[in-house]
Amino acid sequence: MISDREILDRTLTTVLNAIPEDVRSYVHGHVEFYLSNLYKTSMCVDANLVKDLKIRKSTQKVIFIHSKHIRSKWAIAHEIAHAYLDHIGQPNTEQMANALSDGWGFPKEVKAQSPINPCPRCGEYMLKLDTGYLCSNCGNYIHVDPVMSESEDDYNNWIRASIFTMFLR
Repeated sequence: MISDREILDRTLTTVLNAIPEDVRSYVHGHVEFYLSNLYKTSMCVDANLVKDLKIRKSTQKVIFIHSKHIRSKWAIAHEIAHAYLDHIGQPNTEQMANALSDGWGFPKEVKAQSPINPCPRCGEYMLKLDTGYLCSNCGNYIHVDPVMSESEDDYNNWIRASIFTMFLR
């Protein structure tokens, strides 16, 4: 089984490989990432505010990624944007961070309407992907077989059966 940290590392690698070189260099030299559920969401903080972690002397920002965001490329890119733009403690910065992460190819994830509303695990909307549905809140993933029936009733029955099977594992 893959740990949350391994999933975060894979997602982080994908994001870092896609952002501009100057931003990637800044992140490698001045930002550290931690998986943490101490807060209700992911966040970027000034390194001088972090007292209980051993961080490098060159670290300027610490990004805490909540477990609900370990698969969210947008959330990670968004927090990197805050660090890069040095937005800590400034008002009205969300739109700027969204615009920058969008420019890097990570647009803000919209809670899409889908046949699986809400997520059976946490109640949030699931994002429709090419291969299935992903809940950006809890990470629940439901694979959809592309050859299944076009009938909505058949589809919904198949989804219910898949969800039931997932909970039995």
